[in-house]
Amino acid sequence: MSSLKQVKLDLSDESIAWENYKTFEVELKENLVINEEGIYHLKGTLIDGGITINTKGYVKLIFDVLLKIVKVQL
Repeated sequence: MSSLKQVKLDLSDESIAWENYKTFEVELKENLVINEEGIYHLKGTLIDGGITINTKGYVKLIFDVLLKIVKVQL
């Protein structure tokens, strides 16, 4: 049995007041676990790593990174 779960993605952020959310500047080096809702500005390089989102709140990812062999797990 797979440990992956299905999630519903809402690709429109028109109804979300992003100005009310905290912004995090993150320098990627290896695996990242996000446990808090907010806006994550990701910088750096992620090689053979992953991003795990572990919150029921809204998360906005802004990628300013070099991505190679990336796994995103929700």
